[in-house]
Amino acid sequence: MANKRNVFVWNVLIRGYAWNGPFRNGILLFNEMVKYGVVPDNFTFPFVLKACANVGDVGVGRDVHEHVVRTGWDKDVFVCAGLIDMYAKCGEVESAREVFDKVVERDVVIWNAMMAGYGQNGCAEECLELCGEMAGSGVRPTVATLVTAISSCADMSDLVHGRELHGYSWRQGFDFQDKVKTALVDMYAKSGSVKVARMIFDRLMEKRVVSYNAMITGYAMHGHAMEALDLFEKMTYDTRPDHITFVGVLSACNHGGLLNKGRELFDLMIHEYKITPTVQHYSSMVDLIGHYGRLEEAYDMIMNMTITPDSGIWGALLNSCKIHGNVELGELALEKLIELEPDEAGNYVIMSNIYAQAGKYEGVAKLRELMTNKKLKKDIACSRIKVNKKEHVFLTDDRSHPMSDEINEELQRVEKLMNEAGYVPNIAPVFHDVDDDEKMRMVRRHSERLAIAFGLISTPPKSTLLIRNTLKVCEDCHVAIKFISKITEREIVLRDVNRYHHFKEGSCSCGDCWTNDVLRIGVEFRRKTVGDMDNSSETGEQRPIPANTTRFSGDTNRDHLVHSWETKDVSLRHWLDNPERVIDGLECLHIFIQIVKIVSLAHSQGIVVHNDVTSTQTAEFKGSCLPLDETRFEADAKQSEEKKHVFPMKQILQMETNWYTSPEEAAGGQSLCASDVYRLGVLLFELYYPCSSPEEKNATMSSLRHRLFPPELHFKWPKEAFFCLRLLHPDPSSRPNIDEVLQSEFLSEPRESLDEREAVIELEEKIAEQELLLEFLLMLQQRKQEAFDHLRRDVSFLSSDLQEVTNMQASIRSKGCSSSGSRKRIKTLPDDQEKVVTKSSRVVKNFQRLETAYFMSRHKTSKPVGKQLPTNRPVTSGWMNPFLEGLSKYMSVSKLKVKADLKQGDLFNSSNLVCSLSFDRDGEYFATAGVNKKIKVFEYNSVLKEDQDIHFPLVEIPTRSKLSSICWNGYIKSQIASSNFEGVVQVWDVTQSQVSVEMREHERRVWSVDFAADPKLLASGSDDGSVKLWNINQGSSIGTIKTKANVCCVKFPTDYSNFLAFGSADHKVYYYDLRNLSVPLCTLVGHKKTVSYIRFIDSTTLVSSSTDNTLKLWDISDTTSHILDNPLQTFTGHANVKNFVGLSVSEGYIATGSETNEVFIYHKAFPMPALSYKFNTTDPISGNEVDDNNNEQFISSVCWRNQSSTLVAANSMGNIKVLEMV
Repeated sequence: MANKRNVFVWNVLIRGYAWNGPFRNGILLFNEMVKYGVVPDNFTFPFVLKACANVGDVGVGRDVHEHVVRTGWDKDVFVCAGLIDMYAKCGEVESAREVFDKVVERDVVIWNAMMAGYGQNGCAEECLELCGEMAGSGVRPTVATLVTAISSCADMSDLVHGRELHGYSWRQGFDFQDKVKTALVDMYAKSGSVKVARMIFDRLMEKRVVSYNAMITGYAMHGHAMEALDLFEKMTYDTRPDHITFVGVLSACNHGGLLNKGRELFDLMIHEYKITPTVQHYSSMVDLIGHYGRLEEAYDMIMNMTITPDSGIWGALLNSCKIHGNVELGELALEKLIELEPDEAGNYVIMSNIYAQAGKYEGVAKLRELMTNKKLKKDIACSRIKVNKKEHVFLTDDRSHPMSDEINEELQRVEKLMNEAGYVPNIAPVFHDVDDDEKMRMVRRHSERLAIAFGLISTPPKSTLLIRNTLKVCEDCHVAIKFISKITEREIVLRDVNRYHHFKEGSCSCGDCWTNDVLRIGVEFRRKTVGDMDNSSETGEQRPIPANTTRFSGDTNRDHLVHSWETKDVSLRHWLDNPERVIDGLECLHIFIQIVKIVSLAHSQGIVVHNDVTSTQTAEFKGSCLPLDETRFEADAKQSEEKKHVFPMKQILQMETNWYTSPEEAAGGQSLCASDVYRLGVLLFELYYPCSSPEEKNATMSSLRHRLFPPELHFKWPKEAFFCLRLLHPDPSSRPNIDEVLQSEFLSEPRESLDEREAVIELEEKIAEQELLLEFLLMLQQRKQEAFDHLRRDVSFLSSDLQEVTNMQASIRSKGCSSSGSRKRIKTLPDDQEKVVTKSSRVVKNFQRLETAYFMSRHKTSKPVGKQLPTNRPVTSGWMNPFLEGLSKYMSVSKLKVKADLKQGDLFNSSNLVCSLSFDRDGEYFATAGVNKKIKVFEYNSVLKEDQDIHFPLVEIPTRSKLSSICWNGYIKSQIASSNFEGVVQVWDVTQSQVSVEMREHERRVWSVDFAADPKLLASGSDDGSVKLWNINQGSSIGTIKTKANVCCVKFPTDYSNFLAFGSADHKVYYYDLRNLSVPLCTLVGHKKTVSYIRFIDSTTLVSSSTDNTLKLWDISDTTSHILDNPLQTFTGHANVKNFVGLSVSEGYIATGSETNEVFIYHKAFPMPALSYKFNTTDPISGNEVDDNNNEQFISSVCWRNQSSTLVAANSMGNIKVLEMV
């Protein structure tokens, strides 16, 4: 090592290991550093602590912590953040909190580190509490803060706090961040609001892999298998799925019972996307296959796995054995599970179920004895339900709740209705030595049923119940809840340990595919439907279910919310404040009546609404749906024993709060039901009196406390003004109560007009529905007719093309026979039959893409030609020769072979990323340049020698700045042009290793340089939005093209100097005639993101590369149209969303890099890759190749060796390979 006392060198090496592995080497290097007497600094400790965290070695981490204290760095913010992160990732969250508590001056980094630590260790409640403390301390949250807090809400399925965080992010402007939106997608999906999650997902500006994964996993959790698969199909066009994506889609297939689709996706993951299956993938497949009863197949899959099966996989097999009663495989699975987790009582319980179903009670007794000897107890189920912001927890047979008697009465009432509807309890899984009656009682008092009963008596009728259960719901409860949902006309959402179950109208979203309910009960409501039940039971009591009940905001129909969001309606607050709002008396009255009903319902349950009269989410008026405010409706029960939890980030506009505060509340008194009546008076005034400006509104609303109304209100709306005066009476006892408000003449008299208007609107809606159906049918007919016409046209093409090819073959063979003479007979079969088979298999594999390419080519030449060609010579259609050439070249190569692996000796460079590669005119030398600030020139033939451990360059030129691009002069062999990050363009004499010309006119980084056919002419493109043309003999620019966006690439046609194309960050390609720099000849439009490279295939055809994951082929032979938006071809298959990955062309072949660390080869005739080669990840220190499943490295540059089948490719770690198509 050059300088063992240089702490910077040690830090670079430790950082390399800590970030890229092997992580243990980073720790060893730290120990060696201390041994040499080098004192660590505040950069060393975060690096080595990260290495400790990555290996999970808390013992070494504590030793490093002691070293931190001894060296005095225990007050440094970044060191403390590293300590917190290390302890948290090692599971020592209490130690992490001790470090946090000792930090005196906490900035946002420390807060975020501690919150992330809580989140990683499942301490979601503590994370949210810490978030509240952070808000109270005055530290402004960042995107990372919100993402962590929202993720904690997702872990808890806490929709209340999640919505509050959503509102906060909206008010602070964070909701435009895709990371925050992705966290919200995950939160809403895990909290039961999958529709809202999808709406937020659709509004993402850039959908990344993590965004798709969150939405697909959300669909899978809710059993929406088809939606998950549809989204996966869309994802494959936008970005490349990863291993987490396939966990989600396989889980969706598992929850949806889609066996064939699951197998198809599993094979696709392995063979198409080259993803090695993990235990999660295998677990889903074993569970899916096992649930179909194919237990032997599931067992064979486990035996043939490439990894060691864990408890999750054997547990999936054991559960499948329980469903299908397979004792033998169940015993085998239990044996494996006992080896892996001997103290997990649940496994013994499942096996007991299997024994009991098979009548082998001696096995049940044996397992029970074994559990007793080991002192194992079955996990106790725990169910949670949140009512009025207070969480209620229930255990099995729980009698500790204050309302236990009422819960028992509700259970008995519901059970009687269930029995009348045909419910029969399933007591088979109960193994206690008691009689059947006691077993039935035990089943009926499971924790989820107690929670549901409490919800039924504590929430408004027909509102949705959300239950969280810590274990998997049992089969009998699953059946029972379906009955309850039908009888009570409720939607019951149950989240168990595996997934969400949405029970509605007697069915579950899971489709019963996870259990054998259907086999056991057949038709659920087989005796009597709820609609046929007598309204009186034996006791003469039945809880009434009102047909039309207005709901609180927390229970508002989500479809209404979805509708309002989709139609982009404004909130009620914005609607009320709109100075141009036209008063519609009936509409205002209808909204007022809805809110009065909400308040009435709250008062009937002893709840005072407080300051949230205008905060319900939706108010509907027959076809219009208004979200009334972003803040949720807060209903607080008047029970002193209930502790109200106010989330610290909750903010309410002070002005609005003052308007809706009653006189008694302003004087310091309590909120009464009469206070809500006062607020209704304020709302009524706002509905009927719009103000022209905020200042007028504030003055007018402030006068309401004194009951002073503008004269216009008395003149235009006298009844409304009089009723408003009654509601705003300063004495609470003089105001009407809520029932008197509902029964008042003011609300009763206009009912007929409202009913008539609703009837008219209802009729209009029915007419609109019919028109919608008619429009749909006409559109369907049109599309089917178009599809039929296209199919008929395609069949016509095929028939004529088959005839044409047959005639051509006959003509060729006849010529071959007539010209053979004394020559040997022409062979009609190839010698290499294996090669034919290989080509045929490639045709079959890519048949769909080849078919698409064929019809694209065919349709472009389908227009009739005006002039008839002579018939005395053989001709082919215009499409055939290019297609045939492409097919031939596509089939002529089968793989990319590594000819050489260039090993460099830059051990101590922090980064060896190669930004650019370039061959000289004869292909004898190639040059590399990148962020290591060096131009290196290698001799091609020397690199091919395999006996060299390290390849040293012939020439190595150090530069002052990082290099972005190089280009060899096509005429002067010793001349290379370069561009750098400082905006300097240089021309180098390679033989002298010196700069011959330096040009500094660009103001910002230069991305690209290119020589023209004229060796004196050079072009460059820069972040300053300009393209400059240089005469290298003069050393100054001779022309400038100014644009409005960053220029990322410039390119001359191969044989011309008067034309230039360049790509821009505005997603466009510009093609100029350099004799007129004022306007482009044409602009190529079609990419969705930055155009990063351009290469000319010939003088009239160019290919462009973009960070939208595509390449596009363009024909610029006709520039009469200044805008070209129809590329000849779009190439997809590689991944490119943020990096420069390289582009090069040779003889119709197009090479590009990918952010999956792969090189892809296309042919210009076909949109799909012909070949690909994946680089292994390179260790940044040793240079050795290691496996990589996270795609952290990427191909950074590619370059063909002139017009040959050989190319050089480099990746972001500086690994360079010479590849050849074979």
